Amino acid sequence: MKILLEHLRTFIDLPERTHDARELLDDAGIEVKTSETTDLGTVFNVELLANRGDHYCYEGIAREASGRTGGALRRPKVRRLDAQPATADRVRIDTPLCLVYTVTELERRADVSSATVGGRDVRPPLPLAPMLAADMHSTLAPVDASNLTNLELGQPTHAFDAGTIDGPIIVRLSRKGERAWLLFTPEPIEIPEGTMVIADESKILGIAGVIGCTDSGITDQTTRILLESACFDPVAVRIASRALNQPTDAAARFMRGGDPTLPLIGAGRVAQLLEEHCGYRVGNAYTAGAWRDPQRTIDVDVARTQHFIGAPMPWSEMTSRLTRYGFAVEPSPTTLRVIVPPHRLWDVHFEADFAEELLKSVGYNATAITLPHVEMGSLPSHAEDVIAQTSEVLVAEGFYEIFTDSFYSRRTRERLGIAVGDPLWEHVETQNSIEKDYSLLRNNTLAQALDALATNLNFKTGNVKMYEWARIFVADRSASNGVCTEHPILWLLANGRDRGPFWGDRGRAADAIYLKGILEQLRLALRIDLWIGASEGHRLARFFHPGRRAGIHLDQKLVGIFGEVHPSVVAGFGIKRQRPVYLELDTNALFTPPAERTYMEPPSRQPIVRNVAYAVPAGITAAEVANTLREAAPQFLREIRIVDLYEMPNDANRARAITYEIEYLPEEAVTGETINAATEAMMAAVTARFGERVSLRA
Repeated sequence: MKILLEHLRTFIDLPERTHDARELLDDAGIEVKTSETTDLGTVFNVELLANRGDHYCYEGIAREASGRTGGALRRPKVRRLDAQPATADRVRIDTPLCLVYTVTELERRADVSSATVGGRDVRPPLPLAPMLAADMHSTLAPVDASNLTNLELGQPTHAFDAGTIDGPIIVRLSRKGERAWLLFTPEPIEIPEGTMVIADESKILGIAGVIGCTDSGITDQTTRILLESACFDPVAVRIASRALNQPTDAAARFMRGGDPTLPLIGAGRVAQLLEEHCGYRVGNAYTAGAWRDPQRTIDVDVARTQHFIGAPMPWSEMTSRLTRYGFAVEPSPTTLRVIVPPHRLWDVHFEADFAEELLKSVGYNATAITLPHVEMGSLPSHAEDVIAQTSEVLVAEGFYEIFTDSFYSRRTRERLGIAVGDPLWEHVETQNSIEKDYSLLRNNTLAQALDALATNLNFKTGNVKMYEWARIFVADRSASNGVCTEHPILWLLANGRDRGPFWGDRGRAADAIYLKGILEQLRLALRIDLWIGASEGHRLARFFHPGRRAGIHLDQKLVGIFGEVHPSVVAGFGIKRQRPVYLELDTNALFTPPAERTYMEPPSRQPIVRNVAYAVPAGITAAEVANTLREAAPQFLREIRIVDLYEMPNDANRARAITYEIEYLPEEAVTGETINAATEAMMAAVTARFGERVSLRA
């Protein structure tokens, strides 16, 4: 927002030097991005807090400065309006989303001789400097007066041509199929059903809190005006503004929460400007709406607040400082009873909110810096040790830690190829998200990993390694919160070629085997018995290349997956000619207490090993065959390992030649005949289960 420093000085006394005034606003929480000297004066471009609708005007900014300096606030001249309750034939409110609605009659006088001397108009011109400094163009006088009032007091108003109104003004929700011709648009459009609108008996006059319509707009021929000044539900205004793609100044203020006590004051300011500068006569004013000040009261514990802000501020000083911001305070040495004013009802709810106000009033630069008292240092927890060790392994391998949002857009589901009925279709949805890209809480991190890769590729960076300690949110109405369960995970993504050890050495491409090596390093560093097996049953399995993926197991539980991302998924993110590999692991598995290190005396005999090779067709996994061998094994079996895999070319069944190494414990009672008999029994179990589909290879 651009403000004129000279006009701001009419609201509050500020330091004489521009630099000092800028520093004051900066430290009071109104960040001045730029300062520019123009023909109008000094223009500050200020950054305002997104949740503070009261900031978006000169009076709100001046109030923040007053909270710091204690200087008196000055409001511009406002004409007193003796408003009377509106009858149903004038204003009717059919939705609770309209909190307050006022209408003021204004008429342009035909005889302006009382304001002329010798045929020359002696009325002062409208003070347009604040509007011009904000890059607003001057149009018709009522529009200029509305824009000035919005800038000064933060109260949007709108002028209707009274001659176009058919019956009473009605605030209601739009009906299905209704159309309206919005200002500054080329043609009428359909209004989404359920949008809050201002209407009369025959047409829509405007979108409440957003924009007016051409059918009721004023022109240079208009002589009678109905001036609207109201306060609407901020969420309803935000929905309408986004749905219609109308980011107006009025919507920007209303969607952050308006002041329900301000509509009549805003109308009075417009009436003052038009009467004093433009020859308008003020008529009757009417008000409607069921809103009443809730008088929200919050108790502030003095001692607890002093501890929180780290300063011995007396209760009397707390009272004085909070009063500067418009709070009403019933003081006492132990507890302050604070009544929240209407302009802060949208953002002040808790005791801690007042600590923020007190710190702003003192100034963050002037606040004492204190550290909490600690008796002694504490050793890192097991989880902290695991995170540090894991990060050390990954950083040593060239990975960079990144941070992604916990939200994404609905379009992300399409890019992953997730359709209705898919296990990952259901998400926790945010209501009325400010940005469409943040409408869903993520239930996987693969999408954001590929997004990050796509961003790097756009900058011609193809060799990337990244990881993140993240959380996913799985929709679950049976959860304790009734919404979802949270799952902490660690994910890695690698793409391109690793750097070789020598100049000119391009290194090897990152693939599933590379991630297997990373996993082995983690297993050894953390002393966790992770093992690689089947990936069927993992919620992300279908997003990987079916022949280049594997599951990560702990005990008998599937705790992760890794492999090459499926080409169709990669293509959904606009990534071409790349084969990224991805690993996801349940963080709780890493936090498993490490196995005890015990010394085992090496056996005096060499291990007894037998190799068995099978032709395994597509549809049967290597793990299924291994489990069948294991189930039929004797007690002296030590381990079964897959030591070789060969995909047989030109095989109609797409069979793979898989070699299993069976190792037996070298016990004295075990003879060669016993070993051979046990091996044959295990092979017979495979034949009994799979028949001719799995055959022995020579």
